[in-house]
Amino acid sequence: MFFTTLGAGAVSAQEAVDNPGRLLASNCFQCHGTNGTPVAGGFDKIAGGSVKEIVSELSEMRAEAIAGSEHPIMTVHAQAYSLAEIDLISRYLATVGAVAPSSFKLTVAKTGTGKGTITSSPSGINCGSTCSKTYTKTTSVTLKAAVTSGSVFAGWSGACTGTATSCTVSVASAATVGATFNLASSGGGTGGTGGTPVSSSITLKLEKAGKSYGTVVSNPAGINCGLGCEKASAPLPKNTVVTLTAAPVSGRKFVGWSGACRGTAAVCTITLSAQREVKATFK
Repeated sequence: MFFTTLGAGAVSAQEAVDNPGRLLASNCFQCHGTNGTPVAGGFDKIAGGSVKEIVSELSEMRAEAIAGSEHPIMTVHAQAYSLAEIDLISRYLATVGAVAPSSFKLTVAKTGTGKGTITSSPSGINCGSTCSKTYTKTTSVTLKAAVTSGSVFAGWSGACTGTATSCTVSVASAATVGATFNLASSGGGTGGTGGTPVSSSITLKLEKAGKSYGTVVSNPAGINCGLGCEKASAPLPKNTVVTLTAAPVSGRKFVGWSGACRGTAAVCTITLSAQREVKATFK
C-alpha cells in the first residue's frame, strides 16, 4: 500500500489515526485535488458522490484488468485496497463533497385526547391544518399553543420541552416538536375549562449516548431525538403503548437500550403505566 505524504493532500500522522478514510483517499489527491476537488481544468471531481456510487466504481476498477483499462492509474490504486478500505474511502469522499443545506423543515406533531392549535412566528405553521414549514437555517421560530374549549395543554416534547404555552426553536437541523393536548376532565396542563384538571399524563424521558451517531423517534409522536439531540421527553396519556425506533447514521451502530427498554433490537415497545426513562446507545 502506498500513501501520499507530500504535496497536495498531505496527511499528518494524527490525522491518519483520526480519519483513516482520508489517509487512504490521499493517493487520489495528487490528480484529483485536495479532498477530491480539483482546480479548474484538472481531473474529474471525485468528492460529493454517494457512498454507493463511489464504492461501485472503485470495486469495478478493483476487479478489472489493468491492461486496457480506461483509467489505468486509478485501477492500480483500487486493486491495492481491500473492500473495507474502499468503503472507508467512499464514506470520506461522500462526506467532504456534501453541500450543507441552507434550510430545514420544522414539523409539529399533536398528540393527546384533547384539541388545540399550534401557530408560529415567523408565520408558516398553523396546526390546525398546516403542521410543517421549511425555514432558513438559524431562524428562531416561536411556537404558541392555543387550546380548544374543554381541553388543556399538557406540554411540549422533541425539540421543545416544558409546559408553558410558547416555546422557541432555533432551526439548526430538521426537527419535530410534539404538542400534547388533553381533555380537561382527564389530562393535566394549562388552559381549557372545567375547573382544575387532574393530570393523567405520564412523562417518557429519553437519553441518548452517541448523540451524533443516530436518531430515536416514538410512535405515537412525542419523542424525536435527531442528530445532536442528547435528551428528550414527552408527556403522553397514561397507559399509552409507545414504540421507540433507533436508527444509526451510515457507518455507525446502534448498541442497545437500557432503562425501561432492554436489548439490542432497533425497536422497543413500552407501556406508560408510570414515568419511564430509556437510554439508547450508539457508537
